[in-house]
Amino acid sequence: MLYADYLFEIDEKGLLMYNTGEHSPLDMVQIEKTPLNAGDKFTLELDEQGRMFFRRTSTWCEERGIYSEDDTQMNLPFDEFNWQPS
Repeated sequence: MLYADYLFEIDEKGLLMYNTGEHSPLDMVQIEKTPLNAGDKFTLELDEQGRMFFRRTSTWCEERGIYSEDDTQMNLPFDEFNWQPS
């Protein structure tokens, strides 16, 4: 993905994508066009070439109100036992 003419700021607080979309929504990175979600957590790493890489370490699940630490979830056979959440 290539974003040209997008401004960002990095300081001790973090990374800010600086464009506000004041002239057009396309003037800023739109989160809905990425695989990311507001609330996701990241760890800053360096790749083998020394480039900064923000690795997603957990994803915010809005409907459940929790963070998922990875994308795998155990599938349990609750239907077989007629189990219902309380």
